[in-house]
Amino acid sequence: LGVVEITPVDAKMPGILGRSAMLLTTSGLSIRQAIVDDPELSPEPKLTLIVEKKIPGELISELLKISGVAKISVY
Repeated sequence: LGVVEITPVDAKMPGILGRSAMLLTTSGLSIRQAIVDDPELSPEPKLTLIVEKKIPGELISELLKISGVAKISVY
């Protein structure tokens, strides 16, 4: 499995989950699980996407281009 953790600039900005999911699926990766921290309950909310295989390196720069994304961690 591959895991990408996305730290937003502002977790209340719309579209981060949708654009990230679209980028992964159009790259041929199937999302197995999405975990989103509530910005009102978590001091540092993140979006965690678990996909069926490792995240290709070239997708990291594409994920960073998404409006509202501050940082990407890949596991």
